[in-house]
Amino acid sequence: LALTKVHRCVEGGHRAAAWHVLLDFVPEAARERVVVTMERALGAWLAYRDAVAAGCGVRRAADGRLYAA
Repeated sequence: LALTKVHRCVEGGHRAAAWHVLLDFVPEAARERVVVTMERALGAWLAYRDAVAAGCGVRRAADGRLYAA
């Protein structure tokens, strides 16, 4: 779970880098397809992350807060 904390610290940089790549290197005609694919990848990553957290006994309350089960 320490990795999650570290990742959160650098996450903004990752997002900025992804937008830089998208806007500066992906042809405009392909951007929508790239964004849809990135959204699918993000959904898969979040599902994986949540499954790992659940395996560690961490749950998310209805309000979004994390708690140890």
